[in-house]
Amino acid sequence: MTTEFINALDILKKWVSQKEAILDTSHWKNGQEVVESESLKFNVQPVSYSELEEIKAFTRYLLPESYYHFLAEIGSGKFFIGEYLPSFEICNLAELKEYNILVQQEIEAVEEEVTDEFIMMGSNCSMGTGWDFARQKMMKRIMISFATSTPSMNM
Repeated sequence: MTTEFINALDILKKWVSQKEAILDTSHWKNGQEVVESESLKFNVQPVSYSELEEIKAFTRYLLPESYYHFLAEIGSGKFFIGEYLPSFEICNLAELKEYNILVQQEIEAVEEEVTDEFIMMGSNCSMGTGWDFARQKMMKRIMISFATSTPSMNM
């Protein structure tokens, strides 16, 4: 893992522990700089060692080690919840199992052969789409269908 990754985790850990990050943005209006602040919230739960081991087993250790490290250091839940910016969700073990059953059902419903394996790990709550670690052109269509049929994934 890179130094940048570790540093980013440290910053995120601080925000998560405070349950908030303040995002300042600036723009120019009528020749004056206008600075606006937005409070971004976090609803994140730690992932225990035993839950992490079960997640690794469920995913058959196919995900990058940095992802497992992220879960161990940060946890799962909803990130960057704000008024204007989207948030995203990272699944805990129960959600991982539930959502991947639904994804598998969507894959089985597709009328063409799908050879890649998919592991859905979370969702972009504002877009209503999930994300995963597979590389397959079918995934976007499957995930849009899945997300629109799974209201619990939206904020």
